[in-house]
Amino acid sequence: MPDISVFADEEPEGKYPSNIYSTIEILSPDDSMASVYDRLSEYSAMGAQYVWLVDPGHRTVFRYERGSLVRVDAIEFPDRGFRLTAQEIFA
Repeated sequence: MPDISVFADEEPEGKYPSNIYSTIEILSPDDSMASVYDRLSEYSAMGAQYVWLVDPGHRTVFRYERGSLVRVDAIEFPDRGFRLTAQEIFA
């Protein structure tokens, strides 16, 4: 399971819910990039509309898109009017 799971419109279903709207994975110093990519890919395959990676060590945020990490300046859910900037995350 992701470090943070976001569910929209529906309550989580079961012990390992499949109705995840978004996930946020927080990078740990002992994480390998291979394992991180595997997890992000899994979350995307589970149907998460938005998949994020937060790297506290470098104070950066990435969005996982089609197998790639794209550095962004905020975690956003445009369809929900939600935006949390990296500056706010690491304040």
